[in-house]
Amino acid sequence: MWQIKTEKANLYLVGSIHALNETFYPLAPAYLDAFDSVNKLVVELNILALNPIDAQKHIAALTWLDEDETLANLFNDKEISQLQPFAERKGMDMQTFLRLRPWLILEMISSYQFAQTDFQTALGVDQFFIKRAQQKAKTVLELETLEEQINAINGASLSAQTAAISLALSQLDQGQEQLTQMATLWQSADAKGLDEYSQKDLIEQPNIAPLMSQLLYKRNQVMASRIQTYLETGGSYFVVVGALHLSGSQSVQSHLKKVGYEMVKVLP
Repeated sequence: MWQIKTEKANLYLVGSIHALNETFYPLAPAYLDAFDSVNKLVVELNILALNPIDAQKHIAALTWLDEDETLANLFNDKEISQLQPFAERKGMDMQTFLRLRPWLILEMISSYQFAQTDFQTALGVDQFFIKRAQQKAKTVLELETLEEQINAINGASLSAQTAAISLALSQLDQGQEQLTQMATLWQSADAKGLDEYSQKDLIEQPNIAPLMSQLLYKRNQVMASRIQTYLETGGSYFVVVGALHLSGSQSVQSHLKKVGYEMVKVLP
């Protein structure tokens, strides 16, 4: 957690893990004290406020590849066999399944992997504070839209997205281990460790680099720009974003520092 204070604004920038288990609670008092001192909560996306009809429209518009496109030649035989159960769950034959946009297949794999763990999105840091904001009648703002979040994945090259699917298939049984490692690094406020953690997949599968750029680095720049708007407007804010956005040389903080904002790290 970092604090930025100006003549007009007081803003806390907080790293979140979007899913946790009960062993990571209660949160350190410093988080609660900081949150209770401000008027507005800012999250990446307020999942609890999503309109399901609008969400389905966005997803439906980004479900299928163009008519002449398929992912069939981009996976080996082992990967095709690993994808077969996901096609069956959707009631699709493989030919149809492999015409889905890769971001949607990635989401299916991630959901399957997540379901094998004891982590819950309902226990994620952002959802914890959204519920606390509702209880305390605080305003909840969003840094992104659902469409922007989907496009962060969908906007990467097809080769980068399919490389990410290949990597995810190779890690199907590692969900508990990966989430525990990331959450433990977050709990100990180890920004360097989180950055090194985020680079492991890139080392294992270099072809995902364009996707990493879309998911982290480009979003970091946009987030920083929108946070700057809050600082210029004035007021008090508690901004919660994924912890990986606050680690590394291209973090949200680094962009804010470039435009002149000073900040101090608040220890948990």
